[in-house]
Amino acid sequence: MEHIEKLPKTRAGKLPAESPAEAKPAVRRRKKVAIAHEERHGMIADAAYFRSQKRGASEQGDHFADWLAAEAEIDAIISGSQR
Repeated sequence: MEHIEKLPKTRAGKLPAESPAEAKPAVRRRKKVAIAHEERHGMIADAAYFRSQKRGASEQGDHFADWLAAEAEIDAIISGSQR
């Protein structure tokens, strides 16, 4: 008979990864944070203001576009999708 070497199994019953490069990185889960509507609105207003200031206070710009960009930025931060 042929000698068959048994590989050790992990606690989950799966074979270990061949090398560290093949191992999947640990997933970091972010804690969900509840933010009141008024607080979110204030954060967006501040971010939109700073966007317009960065562009130049004397320049006429599209305040609506500043608001939408700031809203997307704040929502990404709140949801944890921005790193």
